[in-house]
Amino acid sequence: MGDLYVVRKSRGPMPLINSTSSGLPCFRKTFISLKDVGSVEGLAYHRAWDTLYWTSSTTSSITRHTVDQTRPGAFDREAVIAMSEDDHPHVLALDECQNLMFWTNWNEQHPSIMRSTLTGKNAQVVVSTDILTPNGLTIDHRAEKLYFSDGSLGKIERCEYDGSQRHVIVKSGPGTFLSLAVYDNYIFWSDWGRRAILRSNKYTGGDTKILRSDIPHQPMGIIAVANDTNSCELSPCSLLNGGCHDLCLLTPNGRVNCSCRGDRILLDDNRCVTVMVWI
Repeated sequence: MGDLYVVRKSRGPMPLINSTSSGLPCFRKTFISLKDVGSVEGLAYHRAWDTLYWTSSTTSSITRHTVDQTRPGAFDREAVIAMSEDDHPHVLALDECQNLMFWTNWNEQHPSIMRSTLTGKNAQVVVSTDILTPNGLTIDHRAEKLYFSDGSLGKIERCEYDGSQRHVIVKSGPGTFLSLAVYDNYIFWSDWGRRAILRSNKYTGGDTKILRSDIPHQPMGIIAVANDTNSCELSPCSLLNGGCHDLCLLTPNGRVNCSCRGDRILLDDNRCVTVMVWI
């Protein structure tokens, strides 16, 4: 039994879609009464801390609140990110393992994808070019990759946590992609135009399949839930830095890819060395 946290803006059914034959996990809906939170656009849950994070586009902020307020060290509606009135944080995703959170910013002049620590420190822009309305964002925890969609440009992209190595995975018409989720070898998304839920191979963008197309209302958020959705122990970089001397990065399929900072080069034994050039 798990808890499903819901932001209620309007009443209506919440459809559950099972793409396998193993059955769905059992949920109980959990409502927390918090007033004056603004227009909540993104919601994420930190399991280890029993803490909800949410974005508010009207107050240009990201706030966290511990569900069980009797818990030692509980957070009581602590604003961790305060942005300018031109900024409008929307979708939010947490990486508990790396102590990072990512969010989309619907700033009309400077739309972007941003990140910071879970305490709001070291906030920075990671994607700011070739982007208009980033309305979908999710994390592939096993591969430590970001997937994001742009409703105006009609595409889904993958990149590293620092915004580098961008790859277009799926491209369609404007308005197609809304919310994203990643699990196993697939990227899932909700489609307003078709009122449907679809999936594609997260590496190639192929093997596209409509999972459901008879949704009576335009589908909004989508999540993929499994026992290993966000397990820190699964990262191969968590054990002895993956055998890397410097940076332990992961390929899109979750395998170790050692790298070096600066101008140093990588040797066959995964050590990084500085090459001296004599002039």
